[in-house]
Amino acid sequence: MSPMSRSPVSAPGLWATSADGQGPDTRPVELDALCTHLQHCTVAHSRLAALHCSVLRARDFVLGHLVCSVAFLLLVPAAAWLLLAP
Repeated sequence: MSPMSRSPVSAPGLWATSADGQGPDTRPVELDALCTHLQHCTVAHSRLAALHCSVLRARDFVLGHLVCSVAFLLLVPAAAWLLLAP
């Protein structure tokens, strides 16, 4: 018999829980705190997700129109310099 098989896996008294000796049911205070936390995380995540999607859309547009984007970025300053030059 190997040393691993001799040690009991579910020996009583070895498990620690966050119930602190009470029953495993959730209390209303804990559920309210969890609900508040999830609402806060959802709002924060949705803002980041919206920003991330906007950045991805802008990147995809520029990559899809790379030649036009480079020409625009080069021609606009050149045209402004020609028009504003004395």
